[in-house]
Amino acid sequence: GLLNVILGFIYIFFKTEKEFSSSNIETIQNTNICRAFHLLDNEGKGFLTYIQVMSTIDVMFKQFEWRDIEPNDIEKFELVRNLDKQQNGIITLNEFLHILDKCDGHNLRLLRSKTHFQRLISQTNNSNIEIYNR
Repeated sequence: GLLNVILGFIYIFFKTEKEFSSSNIETIQNTNICRAFHLLDNEGKGFLTYIQVMSTIDVMFKQFEWRDIEPNDIEKFELVRNLDKQQNGIITLNEFLHILDKCDGHNLRLLRSKTHFQRLISQTNNSNIEIYNR
């Protein structure tokens, strides 16, 4: 009886602590991303260029991601394009807040898979055309 009550309180305490820690981490992360945005937006325009964000992605992969999968310039451009929800050629603060979600190693691998798949389809289509023309 008493042991179950104590275990119940411990469970509730740790569950509440875990939820608080998770939301606290997200708040700190968003605060840091906002600070990074404002540092990069040194002219105070309220947006970043693709080049500025591509440079940021370059630093992210060199410092925080796996070095063996660093994106090339075309891949960095595509990652930034995916970040640009409005497709207007600039990155706003609201878009930049998603940089960790949309420009990480996982998304780079997805982009590479898509590129490889498109090449495979293209090669298959070209092979079928050659066979058909014979």
